[in-house]
Amino acid sequence: MVNRTQFIDESTLISLINELAVLSQAAKNVREKLLKIVPVKYGSDLWWDKSDKEAMDQIKNGKGISFNNINELKQYLGV
Repeated sequence: MVNRTQFIDESTLISLINELAVLSQAAKNVREKLLKIVPVKYGSDLWWDKSDKEAMDQIKNGKGISFNNINELKQYLGV
């Protein structure tokens, strides 16, 4: 086995890291758009991701319900 280690300068490394960050964000954006338009199998990892994102969006838009304690939850559920 031949060791072919190469060294890069700091500015090149920083540039590569920045490009990776841009690509990572682009991939995240594509994934989010796909989750909005592509049907996903119920219970799959993608379904959970999509459901969690939709729930967080609803909470951010003030559509969530908060409980301060178990008694408030029981009262809400009528238990």
